[in-house]
Amino acid sequence: GTYTTIEMSLPDKPGHRDFILKMAQSILTDTEISRERFALEKKRIMNEKGMRKDDIFSNLIDETPKLLYGKKSIISGNLGTQESIRSITIDDLQSYRARHYTPGNMILALK
Repeated sequence: GTYTTIEMSLPDKPGHRDFILKMAQSILTDTEISRERFALEKKRIMNEKGMRKDDIFSNLIDETPKLLYGKKSIISGNLGTQESIRSITIDDLQSYRARHYTPGNMILALK
């Protein structure tokens, strides 16, 4: 099946484990996002996409599936394509989260 996987490394420093665990809890339970925050996140992701274009290693990771499987590859990196980022709506995000971010679909790995 398809799972949502969240991996986090727990540092040995006092207080950091509690912070990481609270962040994981927030990811799993805080389902509300404002339209303003959603717009800011889309902008941040688009900026990150732009910066990745200038990084040879990021290009290698992003372009290898296309070279191996052709331009129709369903693999497009974890940020998505610029077109998919531009077109996603907050309703799309909330619908996806309701379908996929369920206890039966999740694996939380702490190391």
